[in-house]
Amino acid sequence: MSDRWCGHCKALAPEYEKAAAELKTLDPPLHLAKFDAADEKNKAIASKYGIRGFPTLKIFKKGQEPIEYEGPRDAAGIVKYVTKQAGPASVLVSSAEDMAAKVKSDDVVVVGAFKDGSDELTVFGKVADALRNDLSFFHTHDASLLPEGKKEMPSVNIFKTFDDGLVSFEGDAKDEEAIKKFIQEKSTPILIPMDSNPAGKKHLQKSFSMTDRVKVLVFAPKKEIESVKTTLHGIASKNREYDFIVGPTEENDHALKFFGLAADSLSMSVYNLKGGPKYVKQPLASSEMESWFDSYLKGEVAAHVKSEDVPKDNSAPVKIVTANTFKELVTEAKKDVLVEFYAP
Repeated sequence: MSDRWCGHCKALAPEYEKAAAELKTLDPPLHLAKFDAADEKNKAIASKYGIRGFPTLKIFKKGQEPIEYEGPRDAAGIVKYVTKQAGPASVLVSSAEDMAAKVKSDDVVVVGAFKDGSDELTVFGKVADALRNDLSFFHTHDASLLPEGKKEMPSVNIFKTFDDGLVSFEGDAKDEEAIKKFIQEKSTPILIPMDSNPAGKKHLQKSFSMTDRVKVLVFAPKKEIESVKTTLHGIASKNREYDFIVGPTEENDHALKFFGLAADSLSMSVYNLKGGPKYVKQPLASSEMESWFDSYLKGEVAAHVKSEDVPKDNSAPVKIVTANTFKELVTEAKKDVLVEFYAP
């Protein structure tokens, strides 16, 4: 849904058309459509579906409420995302040969074993549908086809090429939220790299697509990064509900500017993609990371606020207020305060 005058819409248009042409050739074909939400005649429909900005992409499935498109904006990415949405969330596997191929088809694969028509299979299907954009899901009605893991029904197994390799769910196979949380935690590397190596890009993109998981970002100069990773691995292993992302300062200028960090020393930041305060510690010694993060978990760390330095001499009649002194000098002052907000 677009506006003909929107610059982002114009940039998307050729990629959208390329994707549409490729999707149309599939069997059965998949269709992309466009809708001018700025046209006065279409305002009612735009309002019905809550269109606020442009371009907005939504996926309509028969008999279901439309869902937001949250994938890439290039032709290849659109094709891959839409194709995964169109097929079944979990694919049935009926032979040992096919199973052997499926568990090696990606660096993370989720495989369930369930009786046909069981409640556990229904729950697994719901979880697969919720996470289908990030992971590949398969299921079987014959647990003996599993190459390893819990060869029993019901079971949920994650096959991966990193960390502990294979993990199996130990809880109630009817607990949808518990299974979803287990898959989100265990399908993500304990330490997610944020560097120039393309091998880690997929995991980084997946992490930032999961907005309900809080991110812990650690940056250090290259000469320190390996020793920092060793220490951080132990912290991350005990706090799997968080995504721990680590990278060299030399390759993360944009992130450093976003958090207001210096490039010459170790830093640790906690950031919720859904909004709210950021928590930042710099400078920081590697040996202090665990105690600082524990303090954050206990609610003992103050939120980070970008601020100018407090003037060394602030004795003039007109006081200089910074972000760090605004509360002290303005909102909690014992007298009324007239503040001039200005642009230099």
